[in-house]
Amino acid sequence: MSKKVLLAGESWMSNTTHTKGFDSFFTGVYETGETLLVEALEANGYDVTFLPNHLAGEKFPFSLEELKEYVKNDHIESYVIFTGPQSGETVPAHYHISNMFISASLSETQGLTYIEAMASSIPVIARYDDQLVDVIDDGKNGFFFKNEDELPKLILDAMEMDLDILKENALKKANEYSGETFAKKVLEVYKQAILIKEYTYTVVSIFPIKNNKNEVSFTYDENESAVTLELSDKVIDQYELYRGKTIDRNQFNTLKDHEQISRAYNKALKYLSIKDYTEQQMRKKLMDSGDYDDAQLDTTIQLLSEKNLINDKMYAMNYFKRCTRLGIGHNKAIYNLRNYGVDTEIIDTCLEELDDDEEYQAAMLLINNYYQRNSTISYRNIQRKIKEKLFLKGFTNDVIDKAMAEYDFEYDLEKEKLALEKDYLKVSHRYEKKLEGKDLRNKIIDTLLKKGYNYEDIKNILEVKENNDE
Repeated sequence: MSKKVLLAGESWMSNTTHTKGFDSFFTGVYETGETLLVEALEANGYDVTFLPNHLAGEKFPFSLEELKEYVKNDHIESYVIFTGPQSGETVPAHYHISNMFISASLSETQGLTYIEAMASSIPVIARYDDQLVDVIDDGKNGFFFKNEDELPKLILDAMEMDLDILKENALKKANEYSGETFAKKVLEVYKQAILIKEYTYTVVSIFPIKNNKNEVSFTYDENESAVTLELSDKVIDQYELYRGKTIDRNQFNTLKDHEQISRAYNKALKYLSIKDYTEQQMRKKLMDSGDYDDAQLDTTIQLLSEKNLINDKMYAMNYFKRCTRLGIGHNKAIYNLRNYGVDTEIIDTCLEELDDDEEYQAAMLLINNYYQRNSTISYRNIQRKIKEKLFLKGFTNDVIDKAMAEYDFEYDLEKEKLALEKDYLKVSHRYEKKLEGKDLRNKIIDTLLKKGYNYEDIKNILEVKENNDE
């Protein structure tokens, strides 16, 4: 029985933003990274099923029965146990019957599962991540690996170790995250807050700088430590600030908010002079560039919106039109806009106002360009590739079906023969070193059929080549 391998993923879209002056546009390329791996596995007797990302959601084996089929061989089946969903009460029991907890996740690097395992005295093996440095002490309560090549050896070495000391250390580390420890830390924070001195602040100087801004210096304790804020003339007048004026902490914090909002607003204007932003994008941009709290960011975004400097609907409409010009369909545009933080209702409103024919025309243009550039591909295969390309470009199914049905895919017999001849040479060269005789012939036929060529045409070219070889 052949050994089965399910390879899911290994496909992605590479998106590039091109900026020239004040104008920006996007390009995207569909890429896969499975070729060499699949060829190596097949050459060693493995039956490989490859599911790229856009198909995995529909065809991935999610049921227990389907998953069991992929491990049903002498090398894997006896080592794999599918537990199925477990209640919270039974999870600790599963940890306790284990020797080691292993996670190779690239995204769940702050999951509670690491601490749960340690709380059950189970050492941990995990992919290295900065967020786990304080949890896993490498070599004492678990181990880190940095790439997939290190993991198998690490597991095998661990199987030969005396894990008692690691288990003891794992439990000690888990205790640092107990409810009791957390409560003590929270209590300490409250104690420190109570002890904080309620300073009063006295204005010692007001120094004009530029653009109606002033540096206002305050003293705030018995040691006369100074702090300086950058405040506008309007704020100084509003709070009647003058040299010798004393204010309390709440008033000072309000003034500090004014300063931070002013700084954030001016930064936002600089960003908007280069390109447009959604509310969510601008909030993140400002958050990453300065020390602003949520209230300050809320006020800044509100000011920008009131002056129509940020408008999610206008952004979405322009984005849809830009995507259409670049040959990107509505589905992909919708996906991106949602990631940019644009509300679903705004997106739906924009779609109602858009001209549906523009997406259709963009699809037809893409079909024509791809068809003209790929004249050496079989008649059937080029249609399949074009349809796949339209799907990856984010065009809706209705638009794809309409465009494919109405485009004139002219069948050229001579072009088809030349394409078959070219692909035959490629395929035969690829497999003739690995296979021979009937196996080679069947492999060539199977590969060319997948490329969309007619069976009779394939037989004819094989007969011609075999006769010439004789």
